[in-house]
Amino acid sequence: MVKESMDLEPFLQRLQALDLDAGKRFLQEHSAELGEPAIFGPRLREASLKLMYAQPALALKLADLLIFYGQHTSHTASYALGMTARGGILASQGYHQAALKRLDEGGEVFQALGDELNWARSRIVWIVSCAWLGDIEQALQVATRARETFMRLDEYYWACAIDINTAVICKYAGRYQQALKLYDRVLATYPLLKKFDESYLRRSIALAQHNKATNLALIGAFEESSSLLRKSQQNFQDLGDIIAVVSSEMNIAKNIFVQGYYGSALRHYYDARNIYMQHKVGNPQILARLLLQMAMCFLKLNRLDDAHHIGAQAVEVTEKLESRMERIDSLHGYANILIATGDLQEALEPLGEAETISQGYDYLTAVTQLCRAEIYNRQQVYGKAYELATHVSTYYNAQGLIALLIQAQLVMVEAAIGLVQIGQEEAYQVNLTQTQELCRQLVKNATLANLQDSVYRGQHLLGRMAMLQGDMQHANRFFLSAIGRIEHLLRDLVYDLSPTFLRTAWEVYEDIIGLQLQDGHAERAFHYLERARSIALRQYLRATQGKPMLAEPGASEENDARELDEVRRAKGASLLQREYELSLWQKKYHEYSALLATRDEDLVVAINREEVESTVKQCEAKIAELFEWLHLLRSDSALAPSVTGYRKRVRTPSGLNVQQLQQALQPGQTLLTYYIFQDTLVIFIISAQDFSVYKQPGIIPQLEQYLLLLHAHLQPGGWPDALHPPQQIIRGLLKKLHRLLIAPVAEYITDTTEVLTIVPYGVLHQLPFHALYDGSRFLIEDFQINYLPASSLLLDLQNMRQLNEHEISTALVMGCSGHSNLPSALEEARSIAELLHGTCQLEEEATIEHLQTETQGCPLIHLATHGHSRLDAPNFSSIVLADGYLNAIDAFSLNLQGCELVTLSGCETGLALSGGGDEQLGLGRAFLAAGARSLVMSIWPVEDASTSFLMQAFYQHLLRGESKVEALRLAQQAMLKHVDARYSHPYFWAAFRLVGDMQPLSPQVTKKLRGEINT
Repeated sequence: MVKESMDLEPFLQRLQALDLDAGKRFLQEHSAELGEPAIFGPRLREASLKLMYAQPALALKLADLLIFYGQHTSHTASYALGMTARGGILASQGYHQAALKRLDEGGEVFQALGDELNWARSRIVWIVSCAWLGDIEQALQVATRARETFMRLDEYYWACAIDINTAVICKYAGRYQQALKLYDRVLATYPLLKKFDESYLRRSIALAQHNKATNLALIGAFEESSSLLRKSQQNFQDLGDIIAVVSSEMNIAKNIFVQGYYGSALRHYYDARNIYMQHKVGNPQILARLLLQMAMCFLKLNRLDDAHHIGAQAVEVTEKLESRMERIDSLHGYANILIATGDLQEALEPLGEAETISQGYDYLTAVTQLCRAEIYNRQQVYGKAYELATHVSTYYNAQGLIALLIQAQLVMVEAAIGLVQIGQEEAYQVNLTQTQELCRQLVKNATLANLQDSVYRGQHLLGRMAMLQGDMQHANRFFLSAIGRIEHLLRDLVYDLSPTFLRTAWEVYEDIIGLQLQDGHAERAFHYLERARSIALRQYLRATQGKPMLAEPGASEENDARELDEVRRAKGASLLQREYELSLWQKKYHEYSALLATRDEDLVVAINREEVESTVKQCEAKIAELFEWLHLLRSDSALAPSVTGYRKRVRTPSGLNVQQLQQALQPGQTLLTYYIFQDTLVIFIISAQDFSVYKQPGIIPQLEQYLLLLHAHLQPGGWPDALHPPQQIIRGLLKKLHRLLIAPVAEYITDTTEVLTIVPYGVLHQLPFHALYDGSRFLIEDFQINYLPASSLLLDLQNMRQLNEHEISTALVMGCSGHSNLPSALEEARSIAELLHGTCQLEEEATIEHLQTETQGCPLIHLATHGHSRLDAPNFSSIVLADGYLNAIDAFSLNLQGCELVTLSGCETGLALSGGGDEQLGLGRAFLAAGARSLVMSIWPVEDASTSFLMQAFYQHLLRGESKVEALRLAQQAMLKHVDARYSHPYFWAAFRLVGDMQPLSPQVTKKLRGEINT
């Protein structure tokens, strides 16, 4: 007899190397040497099943050889083993119909042989294929029979195996409680199995814990689910099962995501992807799921381009998989992305495919139907949406699926509101009072389940229904509750995620602002406007000033603080790795962007511009991701080990009250804060003594048209004669804009007003208010004018740190001509450096590295160079220096504490993209966030020589002790009176504006810049 161990291995290796026909011949020739079929048959089956996932084609060949071997030796048990092995492999690849046939053939042989154990073992896979083909009841019946067999034979391990597969079937059939009972039974049984290897049992227990955890999440037990996932993840980590570690991290992220904590969820997704890439996992199924979940996170954060890109990748990966569940998930995800981007009709295509694939599985079909109902709501086909959402809600309610039930009910309530608004509620038997009660209940259930996103959405819908009934008091209360939840979710986001998320939540603020204005509560309307405006910038400023955004932990929270410290230490290595990786990508970005900017003829010929541009784009994508990830790793919210524990420490912002703002205003200063709501222009007028509001409905289309015409006529390329710019047209447009934006509030501006501080909104951020024209005078001829991105910045500016006299270094001036394209930039830099007694770095010395290392202690920085606005990617708006583009992400890292003024003397340096909460995303925000008190920036391409003249005049007035706002005003007035008549055209003088603090430079800084204090 051949021994069972070593002696068979060479034969098995030989069979793997041969093709099928050669393998059959080998078995014929060597069957006598193989010994007892009862030993060799199971060994060949074991070898086949080991290759099931890694090499399915090879596994199938070995199964076929086992079938042949059983026939050749007339050993029917080996034949049956080969059939069931082939069936199991086919099932693993998604060929369930073919799998059932082979499993039934093998099972019948085992029954004929009286081999109950192997028959029952063949049912473990059989029930899965049977369920996938739609016959769930039969699958569950056969599972019960097979388990009874295992228990009768004292085969507890195999009883656990069939329980696990039965639980999987129950999950996809929506029978979650039944699945949980099965997992509990399995987890109670595993520790009793003494004859198995400890590590094997530990893996089995970890898998059962992981699967139970995913079921717990489906019934809303998120904390219990995440706790169990962490336990299983630690076991997988100890066992070296990296795929399972990644999967656990993804499911933890999903639990956090479902509750609405998108910042923390995204951090976990990044961690999962980092582990996947670091270990080169190479599992397309896991990769597809990870990409899809990341896409869903980006979708919730309104980062639609990222969501679309990654979602499409997920669909592409799943097309190569046979797993029906993975395919359905990717189709649902991609459809949701298309819905968010407004491609509603296109979204129906993947949903149709998903519904076809999911036939027989009510749970999967219901998910697809809910997506369709959401599309109908967006298309304002409220009747269809209502009926479909009602049907889905009934199913989810019966299955006890809390999170999905609430989601379906939200769609149902939104459809009901739409039916009431269009007067079709009776046709669909919609009762608004009953709908309100339903919405109250879903908000209650969402609160208990900690589904934050659903809570604020439900409260917003309750507010809308109260407005329909004319109950403004309750509407206000509901909107305010919704805003509280939104701000709670915002606290979990890193700064740059706030504006994207606010885009989706902004309508709640709009509704409460509109309601307050309608009720005549102008101060409250202003309060809510400023409460949401420029949240990210204010967070950056508070972080820069060392003021925590969270409440300080008290004595009762010391344990939480210690736990956070431990997590921070554990994340320290990852943080350092990401910082180093970011520095490498930034270096590469600067090198390649410098190549694009070069005018060196040899280099221009040598480089492939398309390849360089592609590399720059690749760098931008990687830098943006790493920048975000670093903030996630650094933030307390991302490092909190428990979202629930963290939530208790969050402090809801109180917003801004008018009295605080009035106390911060200077004598003679009037604040004009603009807001656009639907078709209405709203202007809040605030002085130290008064607060007023002006509303003018119906003028927004007219305003937008004038703005488009204005910017068209500010382009010299369209002038008939560049030496004699057309004044009449531009002044006419500026007069029309003055009539809409300034004239209506002239009565509120007193004779003592000297300074107008403008807080624009939306498209008005690109308007030079200081150039508005009343028919005889420009606004700047009568007032000093500065700008703020949000009214609340007045308070933050008061708290910004000032340099002590011994800390002040010289002014830093840089000039870069862009290979002689800006010849006046160098002369401008030289003359200003001389004027300010500052350090002057020109051309090849004007580098990003010098700027990054020499800004500390600089009271004033002047950068004379090209500017590039990137509204497609505002964090890559940049200025050109000798070694590449200094972008907004670079600017965030500068140390500008105590810097009183940064002047960006280039084209379009002040242009920004308006994010949610009217956040101005671009270079300006970055320099302010880094600590600069004031900025001088341009909002259109500027002319070289006139800019140089303007800047010199500006600094001359600044050194005489004028305030920054008055110095810029006097310089612009000098342009108006310039001997060259061209310069009176607004194109030449109105592009630059002062953003931030308007005060004079501090006395010690002025002395330093005058050369009265030596370095």
